[in-house]
Amino acid sequence: MSLEPVMDWLLRTSWQIVVLVAVVLALQFGLRRWLTPKMRYALWFLVLLRLCMPALPESSMALVAWSGAQATVPSDTASIPGSVDAWARTRMGSSTSMARPPRTIVGESDEAQALGERAGKPNPESPVRANRDTAPRPKSADVPLASTLIWKRTSTWLVGVWVLGALITLARAISGEVAFRRLHSGSEPVEDARVRGILNEAAGYLGVAARPEIHISEHLRSPALHGLVRPRLWMPRNALERMDDDSLRHVLLHELSHYKHRDLWTAALLLPITALWWFHPVVRLAIARMRVDQEAARDHEVLSVASSPAPLAYARTLIALLEDDRRGPPSLSVPQAAFLIGGHDLRRRIEMITEFRRPKRAHRVLGVGLLGTVAWATLVSAGSHEAPPPNSERSAALSQNTIQVERPEPVPAWVTALNLKLDRPLNASFQDMPLSEALIWFREAADVDLVVDPECSGYENSELHFDVRDTTARQVLNLMCEMSGFARWTLHREAIYVGPEGELSMSTSLAFYKVAPLLDMGPDGRRGNWLSDIATLVQDYTGEPLHSWDYTGVIMEPWNELLMVRHNEATHEQVEAFLNRLLNRGSEPARSPSRWETRLAEAMLQTKTLVCEGERIEDVLSALSAGTGVPILISPDVLEEIHQDEVTISLQLKDKSLRVILDWIEEITGASVTMRNGAILLTMRPDMRLEFYDIRDLIESQPEEVDVEEMIEVLIRDNVAVQSWDMDPRCSIHPTHGTILVNQTPEVHAEVSNLIESLRRALQR
Repeated sequence: MSLEPVMDWLLRTSWQIVVLVAVVLALQFGLRRWLTPKMRYALWFLVLLRLCMPALPESSMALVAWSGAQATVPSDTASIPGSVDAWARTRMGSSTSMARPPRTIVGESDEAQALGERAGKPNPESPVRANRDTAPRPKSADVPLASTLIWKRTSTWLVGVWVLGALITLARAISGEVAFRRLHSGSEPVEDARVRGILNEAAGYLGVAARPEIHISEHLRSPALHGLVRPRLWMPRNALERMDDDSLRHVLLHELSHYKHRDLWTAALLLPITALWWFHPVVRLAIARMRVDQEAARDHEVLSVASSPAPLAYARTLIALLEDDRRGPPSLSVPQAAFLIGGHDLRRRIEMITEFRRPKRAHRVLGVGLLGTVAWATLVSAGSHEAPPPNSERSAALSQNTIQVERPEPVPAWVTALNLKLDRPLNASFQDMPLSEALIWFREAADVDLVVDPECSGYENSELHFDVRDTTARQVLNLMCEMSGFARWTLHREAIYVGPEGELSMSTSLAFYKVAPLLDMGPDGRRGNWLSDIATLVQDYTGEPLHSWDYTGVIMEPWNELLMVRHNEATHEQVEAFLNRLLNRGSEPARSPSRWETRLAEAMLQTKTLVCEGERIEDVLSALSAGTGVPILISPDVLEEIHQDEVTISLQLKDKSLRVILDWIEEITGASVTMRNGAILLTMRPDMRLEFYDIRDLIESQPEEVDVEEMIEVLIRDNVAVQSWDMDPRCSIHPTHGTILVNQTPEVHAEVSNLIESLRRALQR
């Protein structure tokens, strides 16, 4: 069982509780003339509530994004051809960095440095040319443990220490309770008529129907209420014998006030909280201050009742008990509501008593409003926009036009559990590590069941070399498989199954998609043909893993306004999202960029100088990554083609952004720079994006005999990225019922959009 979530909760709650306690103390100090003792005491319950909450609820109307740092990084689907979540929406992917020793060194641009280098003068601060004679790369055995693995082991030890401290704290409390019961076993209740008469009188003042029994104790220094089920009021013998009627009435009123408000249950609640947070000094401070404010609140109530005692007389009783407290035996540490709590707070408590004023209505209104405001500000987190909701939720939120789905087979619980683990944050670091070893590490770090196909054993020469941060376990696994050059993964038989592409088994489930709303978009006489077209479109633009519609057991059957689909859960999500986008003609809500997308976008604006002469592409990218701090990888397909053609890189770029430098590398190598799974990746397979172009207005503006859809298709094919439509089988264009579906790169989509808008403006003139 992974203990990182426990540690993350402790750390997250620890700093949030410091902020909350500081807010409570600041409000108590700043509004001390306005807050009643009851309201001061009530504010501490917000602290207790936060200490017990595993997570904060989220709301778009909340004031502070307390959970923003823990938002889950969205799953990456850009590597799937035809995916509805594609390259332009994930232009910046999760971060990845190569730890390979730099061969080409990237530096800040400086004209003097460049001139000195041309003259052959060494300059330690200048950009250094690529050097093939650098030290050999370290073996995987020399690689230090990944930071996540170190954190996992550290978390295990820290959680163990935390649990041990909590058990010791609870054991001390239990031993105190046992000692208290042992010392007071066999005690008899006080039957003195005077004492019982004053008790009944005090209970009448406070409106308390049930009355606790009064017992005498030789082991307490202060009157105290003890016991959850049958509370008893314990009085020190010496104090009871010396008290006059007024002093006894003061004490009984105070203790009955504790009894009325069930403060013993609050004390019992504080025990496990104190045990769980034994290590946190701010929590201990908050609990101590809460107990002091509890006593002040009870004093205030006693002074507020009818026939209440005079404040000065009540204060004198408090002082007299304090003198007895100093002479008596030490009190036992058990859950109780005592008359005296902390002598160092006595002065403030006596000042409150002597300056007692009955609260005004305005004070009560202020207190209630303040309590609600602080609760909303500190116990509700502003909703995070880092992770988009699932595809079906996105479409449902966008429009009321949604495709209904009937699932005769519910999603297996193990699939949901594995997906939750795959969406957790995970960092990874590999240096020349075989895929088999990397998968063993991943299985432990992500705490998942993982099975490797025996066919993978023949690919041990495929070594992984990358370093990713701020990604999810899913993205790490995607990147591991992609950088291996041959592996893919699926969910199968309650585990993650990794094997060669095209030979994977996967667990599937059946779903019926009610596509009648889509059929209404086409001509009535061709509903059957339109249903077949929809099935074809679904197969063309969805499917995970690659070519999975050809797998044994996978079903796509159109029948009677239904699409019957048997596939894995990832593909079901894609199918539902695709059908909803088709129904709404491509409309979908905008997605805010995640943290890693924002970080990479900012990194692409860095200005650097790159100098290299006839160097290998992998050396140039390694040096570029090391010099910029941006993770840059090269896929196996690029390496294979470049090494076959013996392509080298010669560049002298001064004071250029990383984006421009990568554009030049794209130009020279013929590969594409894309960002997915946490990496800037140079690959021969650029990401594709499926877009829906609504052209109904163009169709309506032309005569019926004009086939506008065919005309626009030809116009796009003949004028935008002409060669790509035939060279890359993933590039496609499909006009259907007033919508043109285009699967292309983001750059091509920009040209297609401009062309259609230009045509629209021309027809309007």
